[in-house]
Amino acid sequence: MPKFIGIKRLWYGDVLTAIPGQSSVATLIGNSTEVLNVHQDTWGYSQDDPSVTDYINELTGRPYFRDTESQGNKTIQFTMGEYDYLTKAALQGGAAVKSDGTETTNPANAVGWKAPETPAMVNKSIIALTRTGTYIIFSNASLIAKGDQQQKAVGLGVTALAMENENPGPALPTATLTAQTAGSAISGTVYLQVESTTANAVRCSTPAGEEVWLNNTAATGTAVAGKNYFSKDTVNTTNLRIADEYWFDVPSA
Repeated sequence: MPKFIGIKRLWYGDVLTAIPGQSSVATLIGNSTEVLNVHQDTWGYSQDDPSVTDYINELTGRPYFRDTESQGNKTIQFTMGEYDYLTKAALQGGAAVKSDGTETTNPANAVGWKAPETPAMVNKSIIALTRTGTYIIFSNASLIAKGDQQQKAVGLGVTALAMENENPGPALPTATLTAQTAGSAISGTVYLQVESTTANAVRCSTPAGEEVWLNNTAATGTAVAGKNYFSKDTVNTTNLRIADEYWFDVPSA
């Protein structure tokens, strides 16, 4: 069984504008900036419990329905013990400055930092590689960075909260779930939901932007219990949603 232990390497970059895959992680890393110092015992990953409401049957005192209202927030946090002024500006906001106090993006003359006039909104992608060989990716993370004293050093503490990614994914045929009666003749032109590995399967998106794969040919005969049948609209397409978080094993050499 896979294990997900510790932190080996860490990067930040622009918010993702495309759905990542295991084979594309190397490209993402190549376009990102590596964090070269994480102070001991400051790395962490956490997810809050989801917000739920339980409906109780007063006759029995036991719940008869649970409504999940929101997912728990997912957070990555770490403190950099060593960092330069450009990194501080990139993650905390504000700007690196030259010796005369004017702003600069040139590492050769960045000798200081100035705070932003208003609270900075910083959004980045985060890629973390665990010591046991798993990439954890936040496609769009809202960052809060601040001075964080660790022992006698003033580190740069970063908290990255996974956010919805509003960038559109690829436009795919729209697949809408239909109601079919098991054992009865299939109604309308619909397609059986299959695995992505099925030969000639068609990648589609539900109206909510969720990925679904459909058989290439329309279903015929009678509906089978436990199977899902979707209509497919190739004219009015839907953009697949870019998820807020992805996990991938390191590809085999």
